[in-house]
Amino acid sequence: MKRILFYTGAKTYGGHEITSLFILKWFLERGTEVECVFPPENQPLADALTKLEEKNGRLRLWPMTPPRVLFHALHHRCCHQTVDALVVEFTRLDVDFAFVSQGNLEISALGTLAARKACIPCLSYLPMAHGFREMGTHYGRLRDLFNRYLVHQPAFWLTCTETQTERLRRLGAQQPIELLPQPIAFDEPPAPADVRRELGIAQDAVVLGMCGRLNNKQKGCDLFTRALSESPSDSPLRACTVLLIGEGQDGRDSVATLRSNGWSGKLHCTGWCAHPEKYLSTLDLLVLPSRFEGLPHVILEALYLGIPVAAADVDGLSDYLPSEWLFPKENATALRAKLLEFLQDQEAYLSALPELRQRVIRENAPQAVSKALESILIKFSKYIGLALRDEQSS
Repeated sequence: MKRILFYTGAKTYGGHEITSLFILKWFLERGTEVECVFPPENQPLADALTKLEEKNGRLRLWPMTPPRVLFHALHHRCCHQTVDALVVEFTRLDVDFAFVSQGNLEISALGTLAARKACIPCLSYLPMAHGFREMGTHYGRLRDLFNRYLVHQPAFWLTCTETQTERLRRLGAQQPIELLPQPIAFDEPPAPADVRRELGIAQDAVVLGMCGRLNNKQKGCDLFTRALSESPSDSPLRACTVLLIGEGQDGRDSVATLRSNGWSGKLHCTGWCAHPEKYLSTLDLLVLPSRFEGLPHVILEALYLGIPVAAADVDGLSDYLPSEWLFPKENATALRAKLLEFLQDQEAYLSALPELRQRVIRENAPQAVSKALESILIKFSKYIGLALRDEQSS
């Protein structure tokens, strides 16, 4: 493959962008030219792409802001001008195939529709195939109804867990679906002791925390806040330090609530950071009270760093983590009980960690993900009738 299109319409930066950027770099390292269409409003993504462009002349960036609409599928189906304009751009770029990075069925759907209309084979990465009703979105039932045809647009799907594969099949996907492990691609972070000194956290403190987009709707930041703030004054939880790594209005609200409930001196918030693993390494327990998920990149990072997890029993979290680390979703009381269980016998709680860490090293190291990606792309190439370029003969 000599030239491909990389398309994303995502305006926020999350775990699926990390995997998508890994895929983009994989192609560049193998001599493929990449035409990248992306929204400049996504500043972290724009910064990462700009750095890549400076280092690699085979990457060309085409900033393009997608329209702001509520019913994406209905808009794209009725307002053909938007899709047609992108078809013209895609055709002009003269690519072998399109890779589309989708956070959910609506995000970047414009790219899958334009690729199909331009007769460009499309490989889509979709880590979350949830319906919008399930995600508690406004007009979720209607959006799910309009979105059903979107599942048929790509030629080939990539996702991250068996649960998401099953969701795609239930939506009617008949295309091939392959699982791609998410890459752990960062250098070893600084020593936790150094980071604790930087943050003003005592070396012997037990640190509980969340990491990522700090919101209530998906990540359940409010459940963590309630589990802590409603704990009795003599609870062992009151001796813990809380670290929130990331940003979001709900996260700021949680900080205010916790400060007003006795955590003023034991609460730290980093804000958004390009390398969250630096702060993640200081945690004794990562807390994920999510209401729905794909497979959060942060749990793989935590396990790689040797940090245990307490998580809601949903989706990819249930697929990956031992039942002893899970608690019923939407239940702050059950979360509080799980945190106390960790505090009361950390040695027993940590017993599952070595095997999980070895799994991450085995499946999610860059070399392992590269090998899996190459195997998938060979299948994709055969499916769409292309042949991967033989690098040795080029």
